[in-house]
Amino acid sequence: HGYDYFKDDPLICLSLAIAYMGRAMQRQADNRHHFIAQAMAFLSQYREMRKDDPGGMDEVEFNFGRAFQQLGV
Repeated sequence: HGYDYFKDDPLICLSLAIAYMGRAMQRQADNRHHFIAQAMAFLSQYREMRKDDPGGMDEVEFNFGRAFQQLGV
C-alpha cells in the first residue's frame, strides 16, 4: 500500500524486496519463483534509485549480496 504513495522512495523498494524474499523462503510458499522474481525486481528498482547517491552503491551491493546469500547462491 505504501508503494502506491511513494513509488520513488528507495527504502520502500528495499523493504518490499526483503518481504518478498522472506516469503519465498517460507516452507509453505506456493510459488517461490514468483516471489523471488518480485524481490529481484524491487531490488533492481532500489538500485536505480540509489545509483546517483555517492555512498549509496556500497549499500546497494551489500543488500544484493545479502539477498543472494539468503537464497544460497
